[in-house]
This record gives sequence, C-alpha cells and structure tokens, in this order.
Amino acid sequence: YMCVCLYLDRANEYLLIAGARAYYFKNVLHDWSDEKATIIFNHLKPAMKRGFSKVIMEEYILPDQNARSLPCMTDIAVMVFCSGLERTRQRWSDLLTSVGLRVLKFWVREGDGLGIIEAELAETC
Repeated sequence: YMCVCLYLDRANEYLLIAGARAYYFKNVLHDWSDEKATIIFNHLKPAMKRGFSKVIMEEYILPDQNARSLPCMTDIAVMVFCSGLERTRQRWSDLLTSVGLRVLKFWVREGDGLGIIEAELAETC
C-alpha cells in the first residue's frame, strides 16, 4: 500500500495508513522549516513498520556550491512565502537523523538538482 497523508483542519489530526510499504512526499517538505518538518515526521513515524516501511521524498537536493538558478529561485520563493527551504544532501541527512530516520540513498538527477531521498526508521540501540 502507498500512504495518503491527510491533514484535517477541523479535527487537527493526521490520518495515516499504518504499516504501508512507502510514504511518498513530492515537493512537500521544502515548504516547511526544519522545525515544522520535524512535526510532520514525528506524526509519520508511529505509522511506519520498522524494517519494512520507507519514506520516499521527491525534492531538490542542492549541491554545496554552484547550484543552478531554478533551485536557487525556488529556495528564495519558499523562504519568502512558506518559511521553508531547499536543502543540501547534508541538511537532508541532518534533518532525517534528528527525527530518528536513516537515509538509505539519494538519487539526484544531473543538472537541475531534483532527486529522490529514501529513508527508513533508524535502528534502535
């Protein structure tokens, strides 16, 4: 099953399919600061099944230097309108690690910076 994540304003609840194989986010997390993204992931994690469920995110993955103009303009736009940001590979890793997820792989398309980030629940000690 794929997960459909719904936010209901009136009930202020997230509805998630528990134990889904994949939870897919496309151009969602760049609209949110790290603090707000942490809230999203903290709502998602209880629905995930350790060793099975994956988080798949389709987002810009900016290079540390010399990023192309389109992702830079998008970064400025989301900062101004949403208090969000485009993230580098390191910033994605830091964010996901901070919420108890582990990056499995980055797939980055050459040129424009669009990519896929695959993550899962981190191992517990």
